[in-house]
Amino acid sequence: MKVLVTSRERLTLDEAWTLHLRGLMLPPDGAAPQQIRQSEAVQLFLMRAMRQQLDLQIGPEDLQVIWRICAAVGGSPLGVELAAAWVRLMPLAQIGQELTRSLDLLEDSSPVRARHHSVRAVFDQSWAQLPPREQSALARLSVFGAGWTGQDAQAVAQADRSVLARLVDHSFVEITSQGRYRLHPLMQQFAAERLHTQPELEEDTTALRRATMLEFVAAAGQALRLYEAEGTWVERVFQEFESIRRSLSEWLRRGEVDAAATCLNTLRPFWMRGLALPEIRHWYGLVLSRQHPSSPALHTDTLLLAGEADMYLGHLDSAITLMTASLASARTAGRPVPLTYLLIGQAAWRRGDLTLARHHYTQAHQTFVELANWPGVAASLNNLALLLKESGDLKGAKTALEDALEAKRRSGGDEDTVLINLGTVLRDLGYHGAARERLVQGLHGVMQRGYRQFIPEALSELGRLALAAGHPVLAVRLLSAATALGRELTVVRPAHEQAESDRAAQQSEALLGQDAFADAWQAGQELPLEDIVQQLRDWSDVPLPNAGTSQSG
Repeated sequence: MKVLVTSRERLTLDEAWTLHLRGLMLPPDGAAPQQIRQSEAVQLFLMRAMRQQLDLQIGPEDLQVIWRICAAVGGSPLGVELAAAWVRLMPLAQIGQELTRSLDLLEDSSPVRARHHSVRAVFDQSWAQLPPREQSALARLSVFGAGWTGQDAQAVAQADRSVLARLVDHSFVEITSQGRYRLHPLMQQFAAERLHTQPELEEDTTALRRATMLEFVAAAGQALRLYEAEGTWVERVFQEFESIRRSLSEWLRRGEVDAAATCLNTLRPFWMRGLALPEIRHWYGLVLSRQHPSSPALHTDTLLLAGEADMYLGHLDSAITLMTASLASARTAGRPVPLTYLLIGQAAWRRGDLTLARHHYTQAHQTFVELANWPGVAASLNNLALLLKESGDLKGAKTALEDALEAKRRSGGDEDTVLINLGTVLRDLGYHGAARERLVQGLHGVMQRGYRQFIPEALSELGRLALAAGHPVLAVRLLSAATALGRELTVVRPAHEQAESDRAAQQSEALLGQDAFADAWQAGQELPLEDIVQQLRDWSDVPLPNAGTSQSG
């Protein structure tokens, strides 16, 4: 005899073979409307919703809302059905809003089976079977965002491996493919409600989570500054980002500005890669709207790094204002400020004020040399080279970049952005083969290290090189891919660099004709980054003759 048993709890039978059932398939991030409509969870929602309202009209914007509703219930078939039943009484957007506030929406007002007439009823029955220690652990685990490690569970919720194993066996906790633990979105709400009934326990648990997040951010920032397993640490920050977000919100609500500012500043090696930058700048705005951090040094650094975030987002006037305030504060305290000089110079250069940029770059370079700070020396030489390039002194720019590359290698730092800039100078000098080698090497480096904000620049410069070398179709695809990725990252390129890319696109269109250009541009918009890299790999096998050395100014 073979028996098929469904249960929220693992059967303790040697003969039992266990298959974990997950929620229905959800659309991937960035899915097109047709992909959303065809996903399992959305299909079920539409089927049940049209039972309630046969003439229901669903547009592309409605599909986005339905996607969020299905994600809020984690693809749970019961949750999807109960949410869809409300279309007869409220708009889709309101259903989504109500789901974020309470599980009470997920209830059938005319139940046939009492145990399954609501999500809460299902969870209540399972909760009642847990012993007090596991109930407490489950409630405390709700303070995490998108998941946690076993070490975090022990530190914050006093949940050791045996407790976690029992919660997994009772279908309260899930294990991800990365070996992390998480709660289903609906279970997260249920457990958080249970914790909220015990204010002292909730306060103690959230305090432990905030302390754990500060320790994690410090470890991540240190590793990224030292270039240690960068891809792994960037991924870990993304995994913990919801818990970091919750901690920031709590610190600000409690008036603990120092902790919030320290967290944001320590995360600089993460967000300066262009990752989550708009949200980070939002948090900086909230921090700066409160009272100043108690430490003048912390306030100075916060002003500077908020200005740097503004710079990457293209808010150049605000960036220079914040950085100048940071500079004044640092000078009052008698602190060395080479990084401040460097960043003000970068913002001025992006704004087109080359005189101000040169002044601050020079001061930064002199101070870095005095401090024997070789990464800083390399960064200042790299930026001074861009000024030489702007003025037409390509040979001088090439020499400065080669010196910057040597300083980078001396310090053990990343060489990728210097390689990209050196590639552009070599291209303008006519050394197409050498330029391609440097640009591709730099692109691979920024991809591997997670510096996504520099990928559009590398793709764009490679596109201009492809055009100069007589490959206009590849040029258009690269320029288009750079535009699409830049839009996705919300990182704003300097105006003069964007203008050069636009001119290259116009020249390509003149060579190819309107129809062929449009086809190549569309292909670049749709190509995954991995496919673009493969095309560059194929192109690298094609010899590129030098075009002859251009004259430097």
